[in-house]
Amino acid sequence: MTRSHITAALVFTFATMLTPESADADTGAEWRVDGQLATRVNPTGVRLTPSVALRRGLFDSDNALLKGAYVEIGTSAPSTPVSVFNHVYVEAVPVAPILLRASATRLRYFGVLGVMKTFDNGGDDWSPEVLDGAMEEGGGVSTSGTDASLLAKLRLKFGNFLATATYDQHWISVKIPNTSNWYDPYTDLLLTQADQYTLTTGFAGYVVDGNLDSDRFLLLAGKYEKFETKRSDVSRQLANLMAVWRPGWRAQDKLTVGTVLGYYLEDAYRKDQIVVALFAAVSWGGPLSE
Repeated sequence: MTRSHITAALVFTFATMLTPESADADTGAEWRVDGQLATRVNPTGVRLTPSVALRRGLFDSDNALLKGAYVEIGTSAPSTPVSVFNHVYVEAVPVAPILLRASATRLRYFGVLGVMKTFDNGGDDWSPEVLDGAMEEGGGVSTSGTDASLLAKLRLKFGNFLATATYDQHWISVKIPNTSNWYDPYTDLLLTQADQYTLTTGFAGYVVDGNLDSDRFLLLAGKYEKFETKRSDVSRQLANLMAVWRPGWRAQDKLTVGTVLGYYLEDAYRKDQIVVALFAAVSWGGPLSE
C-alpha cells in the first residue's frame, strides 16, 4: 500500500483548526491549557498535543474588524510514537481577517519504524517503494533539528461560508551530514540537511449544520495545497475534499470525526493518484479563569 504521509499532515492540521482561534477576545488576559488526541487510518497514526497559551485581547470594541483581535504566546509538544516536537510561537490577530504567526520548533526523531530516513551523498530516490522497504526493515535515524517559520493567513466568514488563504514559510535543518538528503514524514518531502520550504493553501467550506464553536456541526470543505522546497527542488500540488462532523457525542471532549479525499495534481511519484483518509480527534482543557 502506498504510504500517504501528506494526508496525515493534512488531517492533523485540520484537526488543529478546530480549536477556537477566532473566538472573541476582550482586553483582558487569559491563560489556556489544552490537549488534543488525534488518530487516523490510511496510514495508521496517533498524535497527542498538550499546549499552554496566554492570550490578551487588543480592543474593547464591537467593530467587526476589531472585535476578537488579540496577541498570544504559547507552547505545545505534538508527540507521536516516532517523534516529539517542542514548539513555541507568537501569534497576533491585529484585525479580524488577518492572522500572523512566528514560531520555532525543536524536532526530535526517535529513529524507529523506518520513519526518519536519510540518503547519503545527495541520494534522491524517495519513492513509495523505498520508503515502504525502510518501514518494513524497521530501521531509522535518531536525530534532532530545528524548524523556524513565519505564517500569514487571511480569514473570511460570510454567514455559514468560510474561506482562508495561507502563506507559510519554513527554514528547517537536522543533524545529519551536510551532503545527505532526508525524508520528512510530516510533510512527505525530500529535504537537504538545511533547507527551506513554502506551503501555500486555499480553503473554502460551508457549515451545513451548527457552527464550529458548538457541540454539534457538519462542515463540507475543499482545500488546495502547494509545497515547494528551495534546495532539494521538490514541488507538490494537492486538491482535497473533506467532510468534518462533530455529532454531539461526548460533547465535553469535542469528539470530531471526518474523511478526506485527496488528488495529487503534481507529485514526484503520485501524480494523478487518489488517497482517502479517515480521522477522529478529541480535545479538552480551556481557560484557567473566567
